[in-house]
Amino acid sequence: MKRRIIGTLKEKVSMFGKLLLIVLVGLSAVLATGCKEEKKGLNPLMADLDSADSAEILYFRTPDSSRYFTYLPTRDKAFLGELISNLKQDTVPPITCMKEGKIYLFKNGEIFNTVFFRYLDKECRFLRYIKNGNLFHYALSEPLQASLEKLKTDAKEPAVVEHIPAEN
Repeated sequence: MKRRIIGTLKEKVSMFGKLLLIVLVGLSAVLATGCKEEKKGLNPLMADLDSADSAEILYFRTPDSSRYFTYLPTRDKAFLGELISNLKQDTVPPITCMKEGKIYLFKNGEIFNTVFFRYLDKECRFLRYIKNGNLFHYALSEPLQASLEKLKTDAKEPAVVEHIPAEN
């Protein structure tokens, strides 16, 4: 009689082990397929992109030197659309070329992001910005490059403000 109880117990443990294994494999499969990242068409790094209503483009006179520049404020929907489209793409590996300008993105009159760019050198074009201390790089398309080049012709130097001494 003891043998029959033990034999039955071994069978139950073996059957329980198989059932547990099947449940674990099934659960793993469900979790693996449920956790796949889907591309939603919006860069999660810059979630407010679509709310950009204007921009100010600064073109540096010499690469990587923001001291002397020309600038152009714009509400050009075609330019903003192309810029946003470029920033919705996947990031690219870091690019070490020097930046030739920056773009302040505005929404409701407030700057909400700054994007740096290089556009003149066909071999080294990029968009990049900093978020939480990390630098993210994006490819710069030919249509956006052409827009930046065209808009530069309208860019102006900032007005000189003379310092007026305070009255005593």
